[in-house]
Amino acid sequence: MVLENLRGHYIRITVGITALVLLMACGAGAAHYAYAANRESGSVSVIGAATNTVTASVNAGSSPSAFGQFIGELTPTPTPMTALIITSITVLSSIVIPAGKTQAFAAKDQNGNDITARVTWNSSDSSVGTIDQNTGVFTALKAGGTVLTATSGSVSGSAIVNVVEDFSFAHLTDVHIGYYPWQDARENMKSSVERFADTMQAVKSAHPDRVLITGDLVQYDNKDFFTAFKNILKGISIPVNTTPGNHDRRKVLTGDNLSDYNTIINSRNNPSNRNDDNYSFDFKGYRFIGLDSGADNITYSVPEPNSNGLADDQIRRLRSSEFNNSAPKIVFMHHPVMTFYAGNKVPSDGCPGGNDWTIINNRCNFEDYTKESNVQLVLTGHTHNDAILDLNGNLATTDNPGRPLFIQTRSATLDENNLVYGYRIIKVKDGKASPSNPYYSDPTPRFYRVTGVLQPVHVEVALRFGLYAYDHNGDYTGMKADGSDLALGIPDSYYTGDYGGSTTPQVIVGYYTNNGEKIKEFRVCPLGSSSGCIPLASRVSNTARYAKPLPAIQNTSSENMSFNMSIEDRNETSKIEINFYNVNVTGSSTAIVNISDPTNYHMDVDIKGDGTIVRTVYPDSISTTQIPIPTGLISRYDSNGDGRIERSEAVHGVMDYFSGIITKQDAIAVVMAYFIG
Repeated sequence: MVLENLRGHYIRITVGITALVLLMACGAGAAHYAYAANRESGSVSVIGAATNTVTASVNAGSSPSAFGQFIGELTPTPTPMTALIITSITVLSSIVIPAGKTQAFAAKDQNGNDITARVTWNSSDSSVGTIDQNTGVFTALKAGGTVLTATSGSVSGSAIVNVVEDFSFAHLTDVHIGYYPWQDARENMKSSVERFADTMQAVKSAHPDRVLITGDLVQYDNKDFFTAFKNILKGISIPVNTTPGNHDRRKVLTGDNLSDYNTIINSRNNPSNRNDDNYSFDFKGYRFIGLDSGADNITYSVPEPNSNGLADDQIRRLRSSEFNNSAPKIVFMHHPVMTFYAGNKVPSDGCPGGNDWTIINNRCNFEDYTKESNVQLVLTGHTHNDAILDLNGNLATTDNPGRPLFIQTRSATLDENNLVYGYRIIKVKDGKASPSNPYYSDPTPRFYRVTGVLQPVHVEVALRFGLYAYDHNGDYTGMKADGSDLALGIPDSYYTGDYGGSTTPQVIVGYYTNNGEKIKEFRVCPLGSSSGCIPLASRVSNTARYAKPLPAIQNTSSENMSFNMSIEDRNETSKIEINFYNVNVTGSSTAIVNISDPTNYHMDVDIKGDGTIVRTVYPDSISTTQIPIPTGLISRYDSNGDGRIERSEAVHGVMDYFSGIITKQDAIAVVMAYFIG
């Protein structure tokens, strides 16, 4: 086609999917273009376009002179298009989105072509998040799940979105409240309650949203121990969820009976069935799943995995809609799925990380479940040690990008092998759950506190006496006068309760206030009467003081009891312990010990309970112990030379332990030097 013959003709130029027809208006406008060739074939291509004109180049031949350029008027004419038929829509992709964030979603047709702009978008729950109907941009509003749908005509595609919020929670395990029958009941009950209260006090200072406690709540299956555990939890206002351990089902050393746990403890978890120790709950977009990891197992020769593991029905429920959904998940149970202890017997199930202490049955199936079901963390205890492992059974840290992580936390109360007892704080940030400390649990610090212990020794009939503590404001912690429940009037105090009249030791723990105030006095009072703990009318008059041993009390009632009482006051530098043994009282008696004056510890016993002091009992023993401060490594890590270990210096010592520079015992000494300060 020669250029002269272009006059009055249309030249079609294709730009994208729009056909543009170029009309060459020559004549007076001929000066607008030039040409240097005269061939019948060639091509025209667009160089640039304005509103209704286009600059085009002409290729009219192969020689260098066979090129030209012109400007012509632009007349758009649509080219008939083939109708777009959508038979399926895929929305990419299901995702976890933090509240307050946005995310663009894409839709593709059956051929994989992007059709995001050609569909209408919808969110099934606009309170969880909204989506722009035209652009597919989703805005996350609050925790929950919603279904995003892209629709074109009668065809649609969808994706599930889980919106999560930031929060934190504490993980505790292996509390072991109580004592074995051959142990000192008073001392071991006191120690386990004090340490549990210390750990709970530390947890409160971290302000978590929830607390998970993964089994071995008590030393063995004993109603009083479970009652004490439940009552101590009343000292915090944070929701607590638990799972059972192997000790919780033992009758001392062996056994598999969770009836007392289910009756006293499991009802707090609000399962659909009180006797079902496998349950789930949703919180801030996460699904938490609590599991019973089984009873003791001695299938293998020692050392052996210490748990039967998970039943087939538990695995079925984990994969069913009852427990499984698209939300990110945190599983918590007592026994670990894998441990890192080298040299212990390894089960031949072919899955990573199994050896002594782990579950046996369905270990591989459970590991597969965690990979397939968006499980971020598996929290366990049992070993009384810290560990963070990846899915291959290798030691990991919270910086590890992969999930799930398998986490073990040290005991909340026991410090075998000089490992300080403690807890973990888990933080969920932007849809990812990680322990706040990348390597180890947070050790429980030493607190200044006062502890009172009431140990009934002999009770002729079913009397109920309660232990009470009073502060300088007249507030008290103890049982209500009618014995129906606890009264925790003193801030930051914990009480085991009275167990309904048994001889199990009752314990009250109270902590110093910021201005140094503490519990002022302890009382032993009868329960179920209208009088309760009547204030004494006088502490001086009508007083008969006796040296030990006391003469027998002339009972005004056939009801008789004797008890031991211990009080410990621990401050920054010392620990004072006061002991009263075999104090005889009647069913109406009240006994009071004021600890405000360390030079004159004594017990006033009001035999009739009428507010008149009848006799004064002196302690059987008073001991003062100076609290040592570990100094062996202070000079090494005291970088600023102030004679104290500060937080950054303690962290330095811990990192040296993980690097193999110092021993675990030395690292613990450095950490304790920081807490003792």
